[in-house]
Amino acid sequence: MTAVQNSRSLVLCLIALLCPAAAQEEALDQTLITRARAVLGSGLGSADSVSDSLIGLPDLPSRMRAAERFKKTDVEPEPILLDRAIDPAEYILGPGDHLHIYIWGRVEENHRLMVNSECRVVVPRIGVIDVRGKTLAEGRALLEEQVLAKYRGVRVQVTLSTIRRFRCYVLGEVERPGAYIATGVTRVSDAIRMAGGITDSGATRGIVVANEVLGSRTADMAKFFNSTVIEANPYLREGDRVFVPHRTQYVSVHGAVPYPYVYDYCDGDMAADLIEAAGGLGRGVDSSRIIITRFADNHDELERFVVSIADLESFELRRDDRLMVSGHADYRVHRNVTIEGEVRFPGVYPIREDQTRLSDAIQAAGGLTEDASFSTSRIIRDTLMDQKDPELVRLKVVEPQLLDPTEIAYIRSRSRQSESSVRIDVGMLRGAGFDEDDIILRNGDRVIIARKELTVLVSGAVVAPGHVPYNEGAGYRHYIREAGGYAERARKRWVRVRRKGTRVFRDPGDVGGIRPGDEILVAERTYRDPLLTARDYVAIVSSLATVVLTVFTIQSLVRE
Repeated sequence: MTAVQNSRSLVLCLIALLCPAAAQEEALDQTLITRARAVLGSGLGSADSVSDSLIGLPDLPSRMRAAERFKKTDVEPEPILLDRAIDPAEYILGPGDHLHIYIWGRVEENHRLMVNSECRVVVPRIGVIDVRGKTLAEGRALLEEQVLAKYRGVRVQVTLSTIRRFRCYVLGEVERPGAYIATGVTRVSDAIRMAGGITDSGATRGIVVANEVLGSRTADMAKFFNSTVIEANPYLREGDRVFVPHRTQYVSVHGAVPYPYVYDYCDGDMAADLIEAAGGLGRGVDSSRIIITRFADNHDELERFVVSIADLESFELRRDDRLMVSGHADYRVHRNVTIEGEVRFPGVYPIREDQTRLSDAIQAAGGLTEDASFSTSRIIRDTLMDQKDPELVRLKVVEPQLLDPTEIAYIRSRSRQSESSVRIDVGMLRGAGFDEDDIILRNGDRVIIARKELTVLVSGAVVAPGHVPYNEGAGYRHYIREAGGYAERARKRWVRVRRKGTRVFRDPGDVGGIRPGDEILVAERTYRDPLLTARDYVAIVSSLATVVLTVFTIQSLVRE
């Protein structure tokens, strides 16, 4: 009954503290009282159960939820996973470590010993050995020395069999400050992760690892995650307290570094430290030109320093300094062209800006094959697609009925054009020297060497439309005959020819002869229903008669 009475007293005190807030928020007050009565009414009320019920309430005043931050901070760590083999020269022995001592020879003994809370190891028949502050390598050497001093004609081996666990506090700008269980191979970053990570206002550099016995050291998460400086993320030891400070002082680095950003400033920072935090120097750095800008006063007065890479180790930074790591313009830009089609070795080939010509690229690809078509090859150039025609863009949004014939013709003409294609005649490149067809290539060009077509396509109103074998010097009528001749509804006077690779049909007399790959189109007369045609004629005659009758009627009225 005493425990229940104490619990009731505790709840009444809590409710009394919350009365002002509860008076303002009636819903919260009713929920609080109901929850407390339910706990006490069970007959099992206790301080812990009442505290749990109060913590679960939403929108509870912060003074009541403060304990929640530390309620479950003593979290068991994940299974011990090493990020690398333990370095005996780096690992510090401490209470809870288990050592395996194996002695063989004239005497054979096997001991599994633990480092006690005073950092001592009690070895049977040897004595007590103090390993406080010693590394695994130092402790091993000390134990082996003591064993060999006791026994003659033996060999000894000391190994670390079990890694210790201990409590570590993580405080400051982390999501869940409190105590956490760490091991001898837990790094500062692991402890911060167990505490929920750094808050938005927390610093990632200058993290303090304080230890009253072993002294303080710092951790730098920017250096650790952005570079290969593993020492910036040290292992934890007994008595360590990890403190993540609030962000208050800054330095920035931009330019040719992998991670340009505004970083936390740490006392004693050298320019090299900031470069490491930003991931080191990037590609194409100008080693003689790193610009550091510094405030000369508390306003806008600036100082400027130009240093080289060799000076970074000795140049000490101040808060609010800004580094600009200059890079060489167009440093080793990869410029390539793609050659496809009828060349011996199609593929991607490097070029030199404003120097590599079409003939050079074709020669690098092994030259043309025997099936290459000289007149229908082309270059696809993406840069031409970026050249927008503002007039065409304007006309396309105008209603068709508002356009005059010239504007309609302009839209149709531009729509037929291939904006990204440059036609070339590779046959002109077979001779010596450069001419106007041996154009200079640009980065990203696609050179497409077409295959020679040995047929001519005949389509439209012919008996057997399709491909017809090419006959050098033959006219279009020859190919129409080879396609079975004109069909019954063919318009024999409307025949057009389209060159391969173009979109416009032209009169046969304007194309200069038929070439392989051309298309011959024969138009077809439009079908008309005789009944509909007769009806149209009757309607037209009736309309004319009505007009004539109207004219005569008007003339008669005028005479009268």
